[in-house]
Amino acid sequence: MCQGDLGRLFEEGSTDDRLTVLVGDLYWLTHSPWDNQYNSDILNSLLYLDEINCALPTVVAYFPKLIPLKELCQGLLRVELGPQLLVNLAANMPHSFYAIIQSLLQNRTKEEPLIKVLEMIGYLSPHCSLFIRSQLLSQNFSSAISVMLALSLNVIHDEIDFLCSLLRNEDSSWFLSLREIPPALRDKIVQSLLNRLQLQSPMNEDIQACGQTHLKSETNTALLLLCCLVSILEFRLAPVDIASVFALSHLESSTRTKQLVVCFLLCCPDISELSTKEEIVSLMTNLTKTNSVTELLLLLGVYIQTSQLAQILELARQTLRISIPLKNPTLHILCSLLRKDVYDDISLAKQAANLPVVQGLSESDNNPNTTIGCVRHLLGNGLFIKYCIDITPWLTKQIIASALPVHSLLPSIITQFVNQLTSNNGAYKMSPIRKEDILQIFGIPNSHEEPNMSARALILLYLLQYNESYMLHRLEVLKTNPRVDIKSPPVYPPDLMYMIPVKQTLNYAQAHPESFGNLISDILPLIADQMPQLLEVSSLMEQLEHTTIKADFHLPCGPIVLDPGKVEAKLDILRNSDSAYEVLCILDEMPLPDLSEYFNVITDKILPHIMDNRFQDEFYHITTKFVALWGKLFTQIPWELSLKTLQHLHSNPTPSASSVTRTHMDYVSDPLSIITREPRAFLCPPLTTVMLKILNLYLTASRKHLTTQAQLSPPNTIQEETTTLILSQDSACIQLLLEHCLEQPATSKASSLSNVGVLEETRTIVCSFLHQMFCQNPILIKLVHFQGYHTSLIPITTEGIPSMHKCLDFLDELLCHPQMIKQVFAIQLTGCLVKKYPIPRSHEMAELVLNKYLQKYIDAPLPGGDPFSALSHGAVSPAAFLTSTLPSLVPICTTFPDLAPSAIKLLLELHAAVSDSTGQHPSSEQISPLDHTITTTFRLLQQTVLSLSL
Repeated sequence: MCQGDLGRLFEEGSTDDRLTVLVGDLYWLTHSPWDNQYNSDILNSLLYLDEINCALPTVVAYFPKLIPLKELCQGLLRVELGPQLLVNLAANMPHSFYAIIQSLLQNRTKEEPLIKVLEMIGYLSPHCSLFIRSQLLSQNFSSAISVMLALSLNVIHDEIDFLCSLLRNEDSSWFLSLREIPPALRDKIVQSLLNRLQLQSPMNEDIQACGQTHLKSETNTALLLLCCLVSILEFRLAPVDIASVFALSHLESSTRTKQLVVCFLLCCPDISELSTKEEIVSLMTNLTKTNSVTELLLLLGVYIQTSQLAQILELARQTLRISIPLKNPTLHILCSLLRKDVYDDISLAKQAANLPVVQGLSESDNNPNTTIGCVRHLLGNGLFIKYCIDITPWLTKQIIASALPVHSLLPSIITQFVNQLTSNNGAYKMSPIRKEDILQIFGIPNSHEEPNMSARALILLYLLQYNESYMLHRLEVLKTNPRVDIKSPPVYPPDLMYMIPVKQTLNYAQAHPESFGNLISDILPLIADQMPQLLEVSSLMEQLEHTTIKADFHLPCGPIVLDPGKVEAKLDILRNSDSAYEVLCILDEMPLPDLSEYFNVITDKILPHIMDNRFQDEFYHITTKFVALWGKLFTQIPWELSLKTLQHLHSNPTPSASSVTRTHMDYVSDPLSIITREPRAFLCPPLTTVMLKILNLYLTASRKHLTTQAQLSPPNTIQEETTTLILSQDSACIQLLLEHCLEQPATSKASSLSNVGVLEETRTIVCSFLHQMFCQNPILIKLVHFQGYHTSLIPITTEGIPSMHKCLDFLDELLCHPQMIKQVFAIQLTGCLVKKYPIPRSHEMAELVLNKYLQKYIDAPLPGGDPFSALSHGAVSPAAFLTSTLPSLVPICTTFPDLAPSAIKLLLELHAAVSDSTGQHPSSEQISPLDHTITTTFRLLQQTVLSLSL
């Protein structure tokens, strides 16, 4: 049956006939090929549209297998009235709505009718529109973007949220597809965004009162979208539209809104065509009344002035939080207006110096801050120096107001500030940060406040860089003209670096690297150069050991509340040593950073009693625990702890010592006074360890101080004198320490300590320290031994100092010394070294002593025949010389038996010479001891030879 007959049957037939015709037509529609348009007199006729709409849901419901819904929906797209039929089908079959939409989207061969159908269905309800839009987005149907926008504008009314979702989508093609939408839809989008901006006007006070926060948020979003539409998609705006945006600068808008208005100026490519220059200048002038916008305009002015397009793009990206393209003509126009009518160079610098301080500035702040970037670039371009503007007050306040993690731009700002401060130009126009402000930052905070570690680390970087830059500047000037008067800013007092907790700040930064970033790598080399004593290997090893102690601790006796006042009261009762020891044990288990709070209490209460009772048995365990605590504190606050300890030790000085309170610089200038002012501390081995750590700290600081002064003082010859002075100071220190190793009457008081040899323990500690000094500067070992020391200490130093083997390198020079007393010292030293180090070099020195320096008293007598008149004009007589040196033959021959025959022969010849001399000088007082020495040495050698032969 042809289509004409079917149409006549559908029109004239019964209800059953008409239904049969409709079902048959729909069947052929769903099963015919898709290539051709389907011609149907029934489905394409408006005359039957209402009847088909009524029957279609029934047909789908009763014949689901004969006419599947999926094929029906796709087939209806091929007929002229298909969109109307599909809309009514979706409206009359709500339970199948989702299936209808998904069926339509599975075949996109007929995109134009499909898009039309989806738009018509979307107008049924907002719920339908939301589902259709979500399906189009999930299936990446970008060609239907106009439908989605139309539904968002007319049905859902969430066009701003929808555009934002497109803008933030990872696939940028969605947002770029907006370029293809019709002009009418473009205008409607722009008008919708502008309507949101107009809600900020004073005429809408009722609306603002209902939801001011939400209103500001929508305004900011609309502005952001406008910026993206005009810059990325090149939407064109009318002058009226531009005026609506400009009006926001006259209202009490949020800071974010005004920042976005500035970005709109950058984004709009035809701003100069749509607005007059007077309007743009008026807009920027109004924006400068807001602090944060002023910062943005200042930074924009700096970037435009220096033609930094990349930085302008980054600034816009940080403000908008999205990347946008900028047009050079727009930037050129803004540059001209901003520099001529809003900010010239001098007003730019003055305004930047008066910017408000950003409280809590840190790297974790998600909101971009333009103040720091503005100051950084003005410093880098030298505008502050050029116009004599002092940025120091602002920088000081900003450092104090900073927080962790440290902002990445603050260290670079400090570096630029220091470089300009120490230059010749900056010396007259900038002032360094005041000493009072520096000490305030490092001061003790209130009990409820934590110290600002960000400010401390930044000020530490400033001080270290200032000292380095100042010194390099001085050296550079001295090279060109040694007599020139250097007019650079006054250097800080030398003791300032000793008054601040440098090591504690460094330790905290190293323990929290995520909060300090590259600041640690900037500080470490400067500390290593200027304060090397803080980075000694031994100190770092002790610190590493202490930091492994766990923070949580519990004692068997139960928890004790750790409060400095209660600890002080507990330590006051030092007569009860168990109670004091218990408190010290608790403190010893504390984490290292928390222990610093108690160093005043520990030194004030424990140290004076230790000095008064250091020889009592019941105080020895308290002394040992105190030294352990002191060592932990020393790795945190070495300068404060050392000065405090010395002040307590010197509070009751010896009669020869001065009672004036000394400072860090006093001890840096005269580190030897640490040994001479309180010798009692060296009579207690644990306190000896404390004193040697303090001595090493100030000795290293003294060397650095003397070297720095020499470098900054013309002429260059003073540097050689400084090197000599440092060596003399170190050797004098060693001589003083060796004196404390001699047996003294005061050490007899230590006999009450059970199983403790006080003198031997002190010698061990001192020898270990001397070994460290000799390793650091090997020339010291030669200098000290040419100076000489008490010969009774030679066996002690040889056994206790591992680096004494270096003496073998210069022993032949010492043996050639013209003074006989030095030769005696050299021969005795040879005997001990030969015994300790039986090596070929020792054998050479032993032969030299035996065959040259002892044989000369027999082989080379003076005229007159008396061998003991030779060299009798020296400080040591020949008899005394031999009496002192012959016992050294015993260890020499014991170590090297091949020298024993020569030594025995020498002794026999000496014995014969002594016998002859006794007849000539019967009353000589020197002959009898010498004869006794010869006899004793001879017997010992005989025993040695006999034992070796067996």
